[in-house]
Amino acid sequence: ERFADTVVRWIAAPSVRNEIDTTAWVASCVTDSVVAKRFSSQMIAVSYSSPKRDGFGSMATAIPETLNRETAKLNELSKEADWFVVMADDPVTRDARISFSLVLSVGAALGAFFGFWTVLGLWYFRGEAVPVKPTRI
Repeated sequence: ERFADTVVRWIAAPSVRNEIDTTAWVASCVTDSVVAKRFSSQMIAVSYSSPKRDGFGSMATAIPETLNRETAKLNELSKEADWFVVMADDPVTRDARISFSLVLSVGAALGAFFGFWTVLGLWYFRGEAVPVKPTRI
């Protein structure tokens, strides 16, 4: 569990992020969005996003390479072989764009809502009363 916590902290460290940048040859906006989360002592989920698809394949190989180099630094002075190795699966990519129809419908609903309350507020502050027919008693 300590090693998993260490790997999560390595990914958050600026020096390791810089090393991932240079290994992957990607813009730093991708590594700024790298987030690691420990699920168990053997499983760590690393997620990253970018506005473009460029560099995702190289990020998938650069992250485990960099983490394995950091792991090897831990065991430089020991006489035994490395106990830990970081292995990565193929990345799962998702398109996170929002559909145009959803944006249009939410925009129309919000526009109608704020438009109604704006007109109502303008009538209120101008002092215009809505004409009401007198009722007979």
